Amino acid sequence: MRALGLEYAVDYHDAAWPSAVRAWAGVDAALAIQPGTGIAIQPVIRDGGRLITVSGDSTQVIAERQITVQQISHSPSTQRRVAELVEEIASGSVQLVIENEYPFAAALEALKKTETRHARGKSVVVLG
Repeated sequence: MRALGLEYAVDYHDAAWPSAVRAWAGVDAALAIQPGTGIAIQPVIRDGGRLITVSGDSTQVIAERQITVQQISHSPSTQRRVAELVEEIASGSVQLVIENEYPFAAALEALKKTETRHARGKSVVVLG
């Protein structure tokens, strides 16, 4: 992960992880996916940072901290459409074109390939 730019890491199973993040001066941005996490995650965001939320429960932002909130929404049919797509892939009616598989240690190489915009298929990074 350090090769990908990771400077710090936390174990989210540890209840004290927010304190560890605040000790590092917080984060520039946070993504809140689960209900209730938008408000709970705000203390670890730096003043002037950004909160991206899918859960929609993050409207109570402390104004003096100037945290920008961006709501990402989806239509109610999204879950159904994703399930249909998974079925089509599993049945073979939709074919995924994979250009190359990369071991995790070569993940940066995969990223560089996608940045060229000359890929002829998907790049897959294999974990483990």
